[in-house]
Amino acid sequence: MNYIIQDTSLSTEIGDDWFNVDWLSRNNLIIGHSTGRSTVYFIQHPSHKLVLRHYMRGGLMAQFSEDKYLWTGLKNSRPWKEWNLTNSLYQQGLPVPRPIAAQVIRNGVFYQGNILTQKIAHNLSFHEIITNGKQTEQLNHKIGKTIRKFHDSGLYHADLNVNNILISNGNDVSLIDFDKCRYRKGDAWKESNLNRLDRSIIKTARQLSTVESSHISRQIREGYNSCD
Repeated sequence: MNYIIQDTSLSTEIGDDWFNVDWLSRNNLIIGHSTGRSTVYFIQHPSHKLVLRHYMRGGLMAQFSEDKYLWTGLKNSRPWKEWNLTNSLYQQGLPVPRPIAAQVIRNGVFYQGNILTQKIAHNLSFHEIITNGKQTEQLNHKIGKTIRKFHDSGLYHADLNVNNILISNGNDVSLIDFDKCRYRKGDAWKESNLNRLDRSIIKTARQLSTVESSHISRQIREGYNSCD
């Protein structure tokens, strides 16, 4: 059984085909891809350029199943939760990709899932910015201010790293990939969330002899704390 949730303001309905890589390929609608834990496809829709991501397991559970999850109800499925959370952030005006649609395919006690978001135009990841030597104090401050906006909304980003921060040509900053993210109360979690990003920055900077991670992290926190 297939379920689809989508942005109802779209002029065209998103059907199962738009989550089917074979159909997209046959119709010459795949315009690019990137690889990580899984392949992410860039799609040409009549109205928008889209990003298609298939949900893949990581860690120990991936040894048992690469992309199947235990069914505990539609509202508990990862695509449904991520689409609704991303839509909530988008409606608040936070810099996230517009959520287009999500699909859940149930087969007995298991399900698989996909999500479609609008592609953010003309961007590089913060990882690419650092490795290309393009990071600046001004940009680092802006990243800190952007993360602060999300934290002020109560959003805990479960995978805050240099690959999930996108920078546009105009130095606009966006966050992506809200799988397993959630709203949290209080402030105790915010520092640990920043520390997660610090570790990602350190890992990236180790690959380069010309970049020191400490001043990047310091400048991000300066931007973050300037919002007080």
